[in-house]
Amino acid sequence: MHVDRGVDPGAAAPIKVVRFSRTASDGNPIRDWDRSFPAVDTATVWGLARGRVSADREPRSRCHGAKFIRNQNSDVTLWRIRADRLRSLTHREYARLQTFPDSWEFVGNNKRDIQLQIGNAVPVRFAEHLGHNIRGALEALNNNKSFTPHGNTPLRLF
Repeated sequence: MHVDRGVDPGAAAPIKVVRFSRTASDGNPIRDWDRSFPAVDTATVWGLARGRVSADREPRSRCHGAKFIRNQNSDVTLWRIRADRLRSLTHREYARLQTFPDSWEFVGNNKRDIQLQIGNAVPVRFAEHLGHNIRGALEALNNNKSFTPHGNTPLRLF
């Protein structure tokens, strides 16, 4: 579906974040580093594109007799990404986005199993801050004291 031109763009070529899955969804799949990165979930495949990068809407390919075409009558247009170099994120890169330490080992029968574990997980550092703050709030409540949040990084829930 997406096109890797196989061209070496050089070490100085910019890198873009791209969304490979949900290619019929609204919103350009090429992401800007200055915008917030969407949550890592189990239904979206993300990748990196280098060099000349473009995304255009194209009609869905209708190979008659092909397997796995969900709706033969759909006329949806899909995003097709083209780049000099294109690749999906590795499970280790997904894990880093979720703040897992590099020493964390994931076990599964295939890449999808591992991505499900990572995508369904609460980010490790968020869980750590949350746990410390719940403990601090309970201790403050038990000792009839005011509660001071743990950590120097404010947590934003929304």
